[in-house]
Amino acid sequence: MRSQRATLVVVVATVAAVVVLGLPAWLPVAVAVPVALTAVLVAEASYRHLGHTLTPHHLVSGRGATTRVCTVLETDGVIGWVVRETYFQRRVGLATLVAGPKKVVVRNLPLERAVPLADARTPGLLDDFTTRRG
Repeated sequence: MRSQRATLVVVVATVAAVVVLGLPAWLPVAVAVPVALTAVLVAEASYRHLGHTLTPHHLVSGRGATTRVCTVLETDGVIGWVVRETYFQRRVGLATLVAGPKKVVVRNLPLERAVPLADARTPGLLDDFTTRRG
C-alpha cells in the first residue's frame, strides 16, 4: 500500500493535466501503468530485505529497497521498546518494533512475535504493560 502512494500522486497530477490542459484522455493510464509496476517492483525488493535477528548481545534489523540499510544495536543499551501499529498493519496482524535510543526499527513483524522479541532481551521490563491470555 505504501509503495503505491507515488502512483496515486502521478495519476492525480496527470488527470489534472488532462482536465486543465486538454491532453489526451488515455494519458493517465499510459502514465499510471509503468509507475504502478515500478512501485510493485520496489515494494517486492523492500519486502525481500525486511528482516531481523536477536543475538545474545545485539539486535540486527534490515530494511530498504533501493538503499539497503542494516542496523545493529547493542542490546545492553536498550532501556525501552515501542510497539506501533498502523491501521493497515493492524488489519493483517503486523507491528513495528522500535528499540533503544538510536531507534532501531523492525518493520512488519508479526504482532505475536514483537512483544516476545522485546521480552527476550529485556526480561521483565514489559510485565507491567502486557496482559497474558491464559
